[in-house]
Order: sequence, then C-alpha cells, then structure tokens
Amino acid sequence: MQRDYVLHTALSQTNSNDDSKLLPLNTMYLGIKVMQNVQQSKFPPATLTDFYMCCQKFLRVACREIKKRFDFDALLVHIACLSPATATDARARAEYPSLFPLMRVLPCLIDSTDADHLKAIDDQWRRLPLVTLNEDTKTMTVINSGTISPLWKTLG
Repeated sequence: MQRDYVLHTALSQTNSNDDSKLLPLNTMYLGIKVMQNVQQSKFPPATLTDFYMCCQKFLRVACREIKKRFDFDALLVHIACLSPATATDARARAEYPSLFPLMRVLPCLIDSTDADHLKAIDDQWRRLPLVTLNEDTKTMTVINSGTISPLWKTLG
C-alpha cells in the first residue's frame, strides 16, 4: 500500500480492498531474492504481471485476516509500554503497573486461563524497573526489531 496512506491512517481503518491505495505492481517490494530472480531471468511481461498480481492478492488477504484477529485500537494503546525507556522507568511505569491489559488483547499469544503463566510474565514485568540498561537500549523503540529481546536477556 502507499506509504503515506499507511503512515497517516489508523491500522484499524486501513482498507486493503481500496485499489486506489495500492502500489503499482512493479513497485511492490517482495525481497532481494525476488528482485534478483526477476532481473536475471527472462520472464515474459505477462508472467511477471500474473506473479505480482498473485502476490498482491495474497498480501491483501493476509492484511484482512490479521485485522480480523487483532483489535489494533486496543493493542496500540497498550503496546507503548514496551519501549525500554518506559519499561524500565519507575515513574513512567505508574501508568503501566501490569502487562495484564496487554495480555488480554493478545489472547492468541497467551493462554488467559493459565494464571501461573500470566503471573510469571507480570512478575518479570514488575522487576524491569530494577534492571539497569545501557542508554543505547533505552532509546530503542517498539518498532525496531530486537527491541524486546535485550530486556529479557538482561533479566536472565
């Protein structure tokens, strides 16, 4: 989808069925290996168009199915607590004393009936402000890949 549309539209409001918001087929990014194969091979233009249309169709269906499974409005409200700076700051943590609200909006990831597991996760969360992180880790954002893992590795 068009970058500007995705960046300025709430995830819950994005519409993968809106053809006017889709990228042209030849500008879809499908990875380096796909780009290499397309450039190195002599595929007929019609074959490439069919391939890109199938990829686009798959991605549209994937978007719709993901939206069915997650309440992005609720999820995005709770996910802000996962930034290392917030997670380790005792004052900021007053707003997020527990991960239970986040765990509730992710029922497909965590069994909400397993009280022992929920308690173990929440206990780790409550210990985070006691952990000293280096400044590089504290400035990471939730969006960066690998953001969470340094926190959990620190808890060891």
